[in-house]
Amino acid sequence: MGIYRKPLFATEQGSIYTYVWNDSFGCQLQWDYLVETSGPGAPRIVILSYRSYQQKTADGSLLLVESIYGDIPISDGILTLLIEHAAKELFRRSAITGSLKRVPANFLDRVDEGATKRFDLSALRVMSQKETAAEAVSNP
Repeated sequence: MGIYRKPLFATEQGSIYTYVWNDSFGCQLQWDYLVETSGPGAPRIVILSYRSYQQKTADGSLLLVESIYGDIPISDGILTLLIEHAAKELFRRSAITGSLKRVPANFLDRVDEGATKRFDLSALRVMSQKETAAEAVSNP
């Protein structure tokens, strides 16, 4: 299970975050990383450090096992978790604009089912938008 922390601090390049992974068997892994947004092009994620903690006894507290700044353990799964968190942070600070109209939360499920049954997806979209608008009026 992952836990996300707020930025440790901000730099001129961006904000430094810690991704924390907890295991139910008494260990915790942490990666500090910088989301660099000040340069040209796409934002960069720079992984800065890694720490691991372990519980030596069933009722003991977590103790620092290692804290390293090089040879940081990484895998595709860990990268996915870090990227997911960084994307959430970037999205959280973004303004979403456009000619938008709400649909129900299960819209993608409806589209998947509708496509399977060969329904008219345009009609499904219009119906979904009308349904959401009607709910907004009846539940202000």
